[in-house]
Amino acid sequence: MTDLQKERAVTRQIVTDALKADELSHSLDNISSDDNCEIEDYTDAELVAEAKWVLSCYSEPGHIHCQMLTGDDGPESQKTARREKRQLQRFLKKHA
Repeated sequence: MTDLQKERAVTRQIVTDALKADELSHSLDNISSDDNCEIEDYTDAELVAEAKWVLSCYSEPGHIHCQMLTGDDGPESQKTARREKRQLQRFLKKHA
């Protein structure tokens, strides 16, 4: 195993926690694909900034996450949105 492989094997705690938050994980997958890099390549500050942005979508009128949170898409999607929002808040409480 090369040094780079060993380094990648030990994932930073903030990355592990980010991937536990469903919407943050989804967002990071998308932007890392667009940026042609790995999620682990982002700095802690970039991960926190992305989490803050994703969380802000839950209070932005007209955004799908806001519609879900207010129950416009039914009680199941509202429950999902509440869970996703709590995941983001926990992540930010720990890492911001």
